[in-house]
Amino acid sequence: MAVARVVLDTDVVIDFLRGHGPGVQGVRNLVGEGRALGRAITVYELREGALTPDAQAAVGLFCKVRTP
Repeated sequence: MAVARVVLDTDVVIDFLRGHGPGVQGVRNLVGEGRALGRAITVYELREGALTPDAQAAVGLFCKVRTP
């Protein structure tokens, strides 16, 4: 059986990176299960919106997550 993958919306990823919001646990589960997918536009939006060194580091780490 194929594993269902889910494309993550930028707003949900931002909530996840901040550690609060309605999608935090869902993103955590999807990433842990290898089911989370990102798109180039999401990566672009995250990188453009990361204004502080801490935010840039968090986005950099998140964008390195790979799914099988």
